[in-house]
Amino acid sequence: MECASEWATSACPHHPTGGIGGGSWSRRNCNRCLALRCSVVDAELDKLGAMFERQRALQVAFKERTGLDFIGLNDEAAVRTNVLAGVVELTEILRETNWKTWRGADPAKPDWGKYCEEVADLFKFALNLAMIGGMDADALFREFCAKDAVNAERVRAEFSALDLGHHSG
Repeated sequence: MECASEWATSACPHHPTGGIGGGSWSRRNCNRCLALRCSVVDAELDKLGAMFERQRALQVAFKERTGLDFIGLNDEAAVRTNVLAGVVELTEILRETNWKTWRGADPAKPDWGKYCEEVADLFKFALNLAMIGGMDADALFREFCAKDAVNAERVRAEFSALDLGHHSG
């Protein structure tokens, strides 16, 4: 949980006493702050851990019944299969929206229930990909926070350049 405690104590640059109300902050607390903060509590990480456990159990049972291993550690074929399945799920998510602007809106869409179901399907394949790389909930959280810090710095740098009348790129 080193990442969570590191971020949870960060002060909002627009609210020096911490977040609004003096606590830790996140983008939800301050719309002026573009840096995303990892400030989940242990219970939330436990939910992610439970999702990993359930997905691993499902894949173990699937392998026992079919002989197919979709979470083989460092298995490139499993990576390809899960990436392709994820692409299919992304397509199914898109189908639940009115993305074809040239056709006009379909009054039956979006079907947010089906949309959420497809997002959950996509996440299951993302969990498989994480497990192939040897990740668990803690490792995924650490990687997420590290990438979040990089992205937040990119946003800060880009907006700083724009504020100064400079644009990189």
